[in-house]
Amino acid sequence: MKAGETTQIDSPLPVRVVVGRAQAVSVTLRGAAFDLKPHTQVAVARFEVKE
Repeated sequence: MKAGETTQIDSPLPVRVVVGRAQAVSVTLRGAAFDLKPHTQVAVARFEVKE
């Protein structure tokens, strides 16, 4: 994706998510801001959405 682009993902749960350049990305999950910092190592965030 390019700067300023957004995307929405609708998928059956559970979903594993990998975000590159996590420091430059903002994530909203179910209408609320989601903090990537606890899930980030180096510059990649990894987390799973279960419910």
